[in-house]
Amino acid sequence: ALGYLPGDTGSFANDVSENGKVIGGVSLRPSQPSLNSAFIWTECYGLETLQSYAARFGVSLSGYDFSIARLRFNADGSVMTGNCITPSGGNRGFVLTLRREMASQSTCPGGSATFTAPSDGLTGGTYQWRRNAQPLQESPGRFTGTSSPTLLISNAAVADSGTFDCIVTYPCGVLTSPAASLLVCPGDFNCNGAVDGDDVVTFFAQWDSGSPAADVNSDGAVDGDDVISWFSSWDAGC
Repeated sequence: ALGYLPGDTGSFANDVSENGKVIGGVSLRPSQPSLNSAFIWTECYGLETLQSYAARFGVSLSGYDFSIARLRFNADGSVMTGNCITPSGGNRGFVLTLRREMASQSTCPGGSATFTAPSDGLTGGTYQWRRNAQPLQESPGRFTGTSSPTLLISNAAVADSGTFDCIVTYPCGVLTSPAASLLVCPGDFNCNGAVDGDDVVTFFAQWDSGSPAADVNSDGAVDGDDVISWFSSWDAGC
């Protein structure tokens, strides 16, 4: 049984997200119906008010009355709909979107990028960063912090482009961060933030010397295919 909020005597559930991670409903106080309150249940936090749940995402619902909430969720529980009474007393439907975002990033070959897993307000978790759903391993000078809240990517290669997320395992359950993308832009070969003729000079200096940095297509060889691949990116502006 879900139980109910302190001071109440009962509750009923409105909906559960498709992934089973979020349940919403109303906690009841029959003697004072105006004090009924929408609740959210999650695996790690248990039962709490909708206002408390939203505050963890940085969203303030102060002044709104959710005694008639009738919550409904999308598949992962990050979007909910329902009814509320506004601070001015009007009865309104609402759509509330709650997501912990990570910003996507771009860098140049040899550059760096940092991703930090959004805080869930919990402690005692273990972290595992992933790229394209595959776990990352520590690699000095390349990937640092693969089992910590912050991942540092150094000496970025074009092949590092992809989607990154972090799986955090707590005693109460597993939480997965939103995904963010990394684009390593080969056209900005000299890492000055612009794609221009200076990059052509820098690329061919590296290519002529056989530098691994000029292996743009990551096939293990520095050859004419890299010239074709690099010029295609440079011509496209990245």
